[in-house]
Amino acid sequence: MAFPDFVAMIGKVLAIEVTFTPTETSGLPALDEMLVAQSEYNSLYNATPVPNPDLVALGVKFGTIKEFMETEAKKHIGA
Repeated sequence: MAFPDFVAMIGKVLAIEVTFTPTETSGLPALDEMLVAQSEYNSLYNATPVPNPDLVALGVKFGTIKEFMETEAKKHIGA
């Protein structure tokens, strides 16, 4: 999910205005280089499927970010 889509989903779930403002640089060259490398290689942790089948086999329950926003974040934001 792209950041603008993610932000739109958060705004919709919480019924508040949320904006995403990208920046050209973080101000730290090493961090900028790391983010470019991460972008080039399509994330850093893409070898393990989500949800991780080993964790599912152990009984770990997973939720979505949308579910988290609806059940947890709303309480703290007052939306």
